[in-house]
Amino acid sequence: MAQPTFLTTETTGMALTKDYTNGMTIVNALHAASGEYGIRVQNTYTYATSGAHKVISGEVTYTPSTEGYSTPIGVQGKVSLGANFTGGTGYMWGVQGVLDLGTSRTLDNSSSIFAALRGVIAGSGTVDTDCEAVCCAYLDNLNSANLNGFSAGHSSFLKMHNAGGNMDNVFEVFTGNKVSNLFRFDQCGNMVVQQSAASGTPATIAVDWEGTQYYINMYQ
Repeated sequence: MAQPTFLTTETTGMALTKDYTNGMTIVNALHAASGEYGIRVQNTYTYATSGAHKVISGEVTYTPSTEGYSTPIGVQGKVSLGANFTGGTGYMWGVQGVLDLGTSRTLDNSSSIFAALRGVIAGSGTVDTDCEAVCCAYLDNLNSANLNGFSAGHSSFLKMHNAGGNMDNVFEVFTGNKVSNLFRFDQCGNMVVQQSAASGTPATIAVDWEGTQYYINMYQ
């Protein structure tokens, strides 16, 4: 088995420079009541003025084969339920991104963006007409059992929950006037149906369109 090369310079702490089936494998059996880590990396950036500072960087270069195709994944997070969950309030996150704004900190730059998660399509490659989808985020339910209709709560592709202070919008959409539709509905016959002309007093959803507030009517 090829041995890793360890570097102790100021730029690289450890480098694996051979060809491995698995570059590094860590197997832990944790039985703790409090939080523990399989791998923990803590970096502190002080007065950094340029560059993208990454605590962990996962990058894959994929060369497709004409004989078959695989699924390259830059970073994968997975948590599996190993037994029935019948305790108190609990959570399971495959991947968690946290934007910590600290205590009494100030954000003061109108061109800056701060977010806990970001999905990016990069490069300048073209897309063939046979490609099903290209998107910045893809949400996919692969659980074979039905998840709807349980007694408390709901199942959703996306849930947003505000447990903090006031915010302006649920969604903010900036397209540069280059996107045709807000939504595309496909095989949604039980959700999107044609109805006769609506009547009665509607409920309204507030929408800000380029600084002016409008309302979308909803009828029973």
